[in-house]
Amino acid sequence: MRKTLNVIGLNRNFFVSVILFTAVVVFGPATANAEPGQKRASPAEQSDDARNPYETPGDTPRKDFSSDKKLTGSIQSIKDIDTFGIHIPARDGIQTVIMHGIDGLESSQPRWETFIQYLRKMFDNKEAMIYPIGEQSGSSLTALVYVDGACINSFLLYAGYAWLKEDCEHKRVQYWQKLQKMAENAARGLWSRQDPIPPWEWRDRMDGLFKSILM
Repeated sequence: MRKTLNVIGLNRNFFVSVILFTAVVVFGPATANAEPGQKRASPAEQSDDARNPYETPGDTPRKDFSSDKKLTGSIQSIKDIDTFGIHIPARDGIQTVIMHGIDGLESSQPRWETFIQYLRKMFDNKEAMIYPIGEQSGSSLTALVYVDGACINSFLLYAGYAWLKEDCEHKRVQYWQKLQKMAENAARGLWSRQDPIPPWEWRDRMDGLFKSILM
């Protein structure tokens, strides 16, 4: 029995090693703080990873938002860069709120852990205004989310924590494009890398990687 367990353990370790080796070959070595092709950001640029969301230029709740659609709640958890768990009394519980128009880094991408910890420090237990854009299901929705007058969707682009979705058709898209360009020019967040991989491409690569291993 012990011999059999040892063999199983060796096989499992070998399988994990193959996955890690293949990932390094496909994506290159990546750590939370340094990657191949990374720009040499100055100390001032590096500190911009923890920007103040209330400094996002030109962003306040718009008059064109209908007040009858506005929801209020408190942020209970930050599940992902672009996905918050918000307690919304009008909806009788915690809703999964996905930030409209943006796509945050995947949890397996470099620097995700740094970004998510900062977001939790900044926004956990904060009161929020939610302007729904669309329903995903009974307990989740896409929305614009504001904390103390700052739009989180806009901040994530300005800080370099997320990408603007290619198919985004919201009326703010030109403004969001400008914020993303500002982050890129300042080498903030994900833009500290010379050739950052969009999260949708990362997902496709990871799917292809695991399929090739399992075949």
